Amino acid sequence: MRYCLFFVIATLFCYWQCTNINADVNAKKEVETENALTWNPHAGVIPSFTDSCHISTTSGKNANFIIDGNRETGWVSAPALPNEFVKNPQSNVLHGLPVLSSSKQPLVLANDGDLSSSEQVQPGPNPTAKNALLTIDLPKPTAIAYLSIKAKAQDTIFIQLKKGNGQLDLLGVYTPKSNFKWIRQAAKTVQDPTTQIKLTSKTAFDIFEIAALKAAPQQSVVLDLKQIQSIAFVDTRHWSTDATKLQLFTSTDSIKWTWAANLNPQALHKINTQIKPPQQARYLKLVYTLKVKDWAKASLYEIDVYDRHGPFGPLPPVQANKNSIAQMLGINTIWGWGHDKSSDELAVGQGPTLFKEWTSDVRNYHNMWWDTPDPDSIPNYKNIAQGISTTGNAWANWDKEYGVWQQAGLQTQASIQFEAKRLPVTVWDNPYKAAYNYGYAFAEHFGTAKGNGLVNALEVGNEPWKYPAGFYLQVLAGMSKGVKAADPNMQVWSCALQATYPEAEKQETGEGNYLGARINAETAPLLAGLNVHHYSYCTDSLGQRIAVHPEHPRSEMWGVLNDIRFRNANMPNKKIFVTEWGWDSEGANEPCTHGECVSEYAQAIYAIRNVLLYARLGVDKMHWFFYANLPGGSSLYRRSGVLGSLETNFEKKQAFTAMQCLATTLGDLHFLEVVQEDENAYIYLFTNNLKSNKPTHLIAWQAQAVEESTSKNISFKLPYQPSSAKLLDASSIAGKTQALPSYKKNTWNMNISTTPVLIELAKK
Repeated sequence: MRYCLFFVIATLFCYWQCTNINADVNAKKEVETENALTWNPHAGVIPSFTDSCHISTTSGKNANFIIDGNRETGWVSAPALPNEFVKNPQSNVLHGLPVLSSSKQPLVLANDGDLSSSEQVQPGPNPTAKNALLTIDLPKPTAIAYLSIKAKAQDTIFIQLKKGNGQLDLLGVYTPKSNFKWIRQAAKTVQDPTTQIKLTSKTAFDIFEIAALKAAPQQSVVLDLKQIQSIAFVDTRHWSTDATKLQLFTSTDSIKWTWAANLNPQALHKINTQIKPPQQARYLKLVYTLKVKDWAKASLYEIDVYDRHGPFGPLPPVQANKNSIAQMLGINTIWGWGHDKSSDELAVGQGPTLFKEWTSDVRNYHNMWWDTPDPDSIPNYKNIAQGISTTGNAWANWDKEYGVWQQAGLQTQASIQFEAKRLPVTVWDNPYKAAYNYGYAFAEHFGTAKGNGLVNALEVGNEPWKYPAGFYLQVLAGMSKGVKAADPNMQVWSCALQATYPEAEKQETGEGNYLGARINAETAPLLAGLNVHHYSYCTDSLGQRIAVHPEHPRSEMWGVLNDIRFRNANMPNKKIFVTEWGWDSEGANEPCTHGECVSEYAQAIYAIRNVLLYARLGVDKMHWFFYANLPGGSSLYRRSGVLGSLETNFEKKQAFTAMQCLATTLGDLHFLEVVQEDENAYIYLFTNNLKSNKPTHLIAWQAQAVEESTSKNISFKLPYQPSSAKLLDASSIAGKTQALPSYKKNTWNMNISTTPVLIELAKK
């Protein structure tokens, strides 16, 4: 009954709003209509040069699968061995060559590519020539590595290779036991080219086919990009367990080929290959060298090709960031901050009061099922004020929990988690209605318009990527409108999505996280901006995911560039929140041994550098994942905390000090300008007075892995004089005092490393 009454009231409220439309609302609808007409779901995507390219292969089917955007489908070659190569004149060096018998008569069926046809080789007419003889003269000396024969013999057939010096080497024999079998012989050496192949037997024999390979069989794929491009990055999923070698070549004319890279054919996952320096090419060729075994095949599942900017595209124009460094910093957490008790039971210096040292923004993973066991049932948050949980769980007193966080000076952004595993599509009777009611009830209780003001922002899901896009769009529209109906002041964010890879939407399963499929022109006006997650991963030569420094050219951190392009095209002036980012590391006496780990020092330094980088890109806020390590062994995201786990009594890691250092030394600074941004150095100008538009600080570092840290001298022009210098090495909150760079007639000379140095500029 309570549910029905609530829905009637909500319906009447919506009707009242619709019948009292003023001019401003009309204008807003016109803008929304215009947005709907110009909405571009793929605005963030950098197209691959392989889109709509022409593909040719040496054999096999489904070549079009190579560029279909699905890494699970692909081209598979035909097997060169045991006999497919016989019909290919590019592989079979004997194909079509004259074959002579003892009687000097040509044998046209001996190398016609057909293993079912045969001719008989008899002893010659000369009484002294007692042997049956077959010879093939090669047009020029040729390396022979493997020779295959199918015959019917009454006696042993001796197989000999005549070398350039006239010497006859015995390759092997074909005996009557092998009759009608296709037998392959390997040469003992291929250094000395062969000029003639000779088969002899004491008696007549039938020859069905004879063929030879210069080397191990090869298969290839050629892509015609249709115009010359600057090739800098090639992404492939090419897993071929039968291949021993895989080479990448480029060409402008498909005649003269230039080697570009050697790839590991055993790589299971997608790999990123950088061509350095970039090569001008219209054609790409992948050449697979296969194992010498029957039925060995080559595979190519997907290939994408880009210029020097890769799939993330070029950096946006430089603009000052309206947010200071302190305003950008946030943290991810959970109820009780890992102490297994409500935050009001924590001592000063634990949980929220510890993190207020460097942030005022906290993002909480707030599970929907903590509030209601059924999405279609409206949670009664009013009970919380009486100390009664909406689901009977006494610990889930959000008024008390969020109240303590607010008293500590933290703003709360609630990421409402709902997962297909816990709340499948089938339990939602009406997804839009259920989401609307939940959003309305939540905002009415926790918002500022009618509620207690404990939550300033709500996310419609964290990573609900197992739901179909159509289902999620219903939930997003419903919950967003419900929140705004109850409290127009509460910010609404979608779940975390990305604008780089459309293929992330899986048609066969309905899973995905692609922005273009899960936000549309209807829901975008309701959102405060884009919610994205980015971690600094790329793949190694085996296709294994590894953690890298944030400026690495293939770091997924650069995916924010695609998000920015999507935002600029479809949601101009909206914010971008990176609500998850960070690195897994050792520290606090807890080892980190999985593939995505970095050192404790690297975690701290990369944190500083990534904040600086994202400040330059115009990101509004960054919530580090996670507040602390998780108990247990080393695995992905269990070592990403700025604190150790509960098992270490939440011991501080260097990354915590790094965040304190950012807030203390750079907290009031805004990114202003770029001095330099390349492989040699990143040099940015910041200001503590955005209105003045004058730089007050300079920050410089070398964009390499910390393990590669070496001091490097750089020189640049800048009409500002340095007055003090600090190394931001995460060893102290205030930074470490450094010697000043030399400065003469607007020319700076300074040493930089992978650890940023902060220079205060002299006042003019």
